[in-house]
Amino acid sequence: IRRHQNMSVLPKAALVKRIFILRPDNLGDLVLFSGALKPIRRQWPEAKITLCVRPLGMELFRHCPYVDELASYDEVRNVVLGQGRLPWMPRMRGSDRLGGWLRKRAPHLVFWPYRTELALLPIISPTSEYHLMMRMIPARTKIGVYGNVANQTPEWNENSRHWYTAQMDASGLPWNFPEMAATRKFLEFLGISVSEEDLWPVLWTAPEDAT
Repeated sequence: IRRHQNMSVLPKAALVKRIFILRPDNLGDLVLFSGALKPIRRQWPEAKITLCVRPLGMELFRHCPYVDELASYDEVRNVVLGQGRLPWMPRMRGSDRLGGWLRKRAPHLVFWPYRTELALLPIISPTSEYHLMMRMIPARTKIGVYGNVANQTPEWNENSRHWYTAQMDASGLPWNFPEMAATRKFLEFLGISVSEEDLWPVLWTAPEDAT
């Protein structure tokens, strides 16, 4: 298992061309996370940033200037964790069973629709499903959070560690630790120094909404 507090594994900004942020939260948590996108963009100004959210969050970030692409969590999840044949497989007898087998036994053969070098899961207490999603992302560097078991079992918390390059240790934080404070800690773990005022929620509107 790779050491999870050694952030020397984080690639240099110039080498990161694509970033995938997995944030399939409820709408309220997404609003509180919105202020983090500007400092992430500032840290990696040349990278293509893909933000993966549930459909209810797509409209919230549709006009965000710090995100290049939005991905529907439900659609991506259906590809990598769903049932039946994989999108690249021909329709034939046994393809549904083979697709399920490949997802479990050979995840590297599952087509991942978004190329990336750096995958981030900035959630203080991820679920087992979120861990599985991170496992399936073919990124060289994967950063997450370890230690908070409010939404996962201790077994999942421990057994999923080898799927990450590095994880922020949240074991000493209470289950109800403030969302913006947690985001600030995660950004600092990435080497991004911000104040809580810098992370104030932001709502973006279309140009025509200003008239």
